[in-house]
Amino acid sequence: MTDNIRWGILGTADIASEMVRAIHASNNGQAVAVASRTAERAGTWAAAHGIKTSFKTYDDLLSARDQVDAIYLPLPNSLHAEWTIRALDAGFSVLCEKPLVTSLTEAEQVCKKARATGLLVAEGYMYRHHPLLIRTLELLRDGAIGDIASLDLEFTFLNDDPDALPAAAELGGGALMDVGCYCIHMARWVAGAEPLRVSAHARFEGNLDKTIVGILDFENGPIARIEASIAAAERQRVLIGGSQASLVLDRPWVQGLEPTTIRIQRWQQTDEIIEVPGADAYRLQVEAFADACLGRAEFPWPIEDAVGNTSVINSLVVAARERRSVEISS
Repeated sequence: MTDNIRWGILGTADIASEMVRAIHASNNGQAVAVASRTAERAGTWAAAHGIKTSFKTYDDLLSARDQVDAIYLPLPNSLHAEWTIRALDAGFSVLCEKPLVTSLTEAEQVCKKARATGLLVAEGYMYRHHPLLIRTLELLRDGAIGDIASLDLEFTFLNDDPDALPAAAELGGGALMDVGCYCIHMARWVAGAEPLRVSAHARFEGNLDKTIVGILDFENGPIARIEASIAAAERQRVLIGGSQASLVLDRPWVQGLEPTTIRIQRWQQTDEIIEVPGADAYRLQVEAFADACLGRAEFPWPIEDAVGNTSVINSLVVAARERRSVEISS
């Protein structure tokens, strides 16, 4: 392995285009190979994205240990566990698109395999690498709003494509898996703990959750409300209520290169506006992963974090379907 990570892309979903752009822009990696379901699609996609080598099957790419160092995996959610484990067995560290898997059993299997191989597996939440979220956590830890009492996290959008992944329950789609997972992840991050119990209400279309509202109860800590939907107009917002003030993020999940802001709200006072520089969160994510693969730094999010997020997701689905509170085992 050189000073740069040679990335293989296992799949050609839309998000893979954004990630390849970020890899090309990174200071420690290059996208060198891609595999798709057909040789024609792989070749066409490789040419369009400046990638020199294409493979007609995923297995062919995983056999190319002399050409590739790490795998980025943007396949449908239902295939994440299988192909992450197969990539680990082939000797590759894996950056898997969120959510890592669709069930707690799968999460535990991936975690066990990662530990056994000693290879890195990370879940692709790019937002957590952005200066906006880093600064938010610094402010909270420094007591900028006092003791945290509550969190309100919303991520919704209108999916009007019946053939898109979010609309396919059998592929691991749905509101919770597609966008609600971000809300859960950030609630756990801010709370610095795992919730003790959850409850939820949802609107299902067959097995597909189109809208879900959930409550996460962090014992001796904040109570979080999450709202996720693929049936409502786009809305992104986080409000963190503290004993002295509230902190508001208006676009927490998808940031850009332009400066963004954090608002501190105090009763009957003018809002305090804290400006944060923009950044390429996707590039920061692939650079952090590559640095960890190269032994330069620890990746800040261990595989156990993905297991915890999956546990909460699965518990919320049970709570919504069975209309009851669900205890989360530690």
